[in-house]
Amino acid sequence: MTRDWSVTASLFATLNDMFGNRTVCGIGRGDSARRVIGQPPASLATLGRAIGVIRDLAEGRPADLHGSEVCIPWVRNGKLEIWMAGYGPRALALAGEEADGFILQTADPEIARWTIGAVRDAARAAGRDPAEVTICVAAPAYVGENVEHQRDQLRWFGGMVGNHVADLVTRYGTGGGVPRALTDYIEGREGYDYSTTARPATARPTSCPMPSSTGSA
Repeated sequence: MTRDWSVTASLFATLNDMFGNRTVCGIGRGDSARRVIGQPPASLATLGRAIGVIRDLAEGRPADLHGSEVCIPWVRNGKLEIWMAGYGPRALALAGEEADGFILQTADPEIARWTIGAVRDAARAAGRDPAEVTICVAAPAYVGENVEHQRDQLRWFGGMVGNHVADLVTRYGTGGGVPRALTDYIEGREGYDYSTTARPATARPTSCPMPSSTGSA
């Protein structure tokens, strides 16, 4: 969500034109990407519109973009699946209603059951076949024999997920349909700070610190 939707659509349309319809567009509100440039994440309403516009343009259909009808005229038999990442109840509902797939960035079994179930329930309520929504559970692994080193190399991932969860808890509180397993993930921390929680201890310091923000956007 840091690029104009036409740029994103054109990128995937170009790759598909060159190599066949083999790409998948992963998209979210842009929490980390936007916060580190001092911008709030996009709203879910904006994200929902983006999914529709990017899909239409990449598949060769005209779309309303910033008040004008635009299209990519050279698209030939384009096909683009859009998978959406999210954690909160409203984001999960949007993924089930609009997206071709759901991306979950944590492998905790209880969190996976809750989020995947919510996406499938939303798809069913929207008249879609829940089985048609692809599920992608993304979590990193670092193979080796030095456990301390391995954990340090993966520290950024837990920090990133914790940032998203912190923002979610700020918005919904510890209730609001959010499972305890998710709120326990960030027990004892406050706010959202990508610049420190997502940086490995071995990372080089930067001369230009990344901005952090707290609260709900």
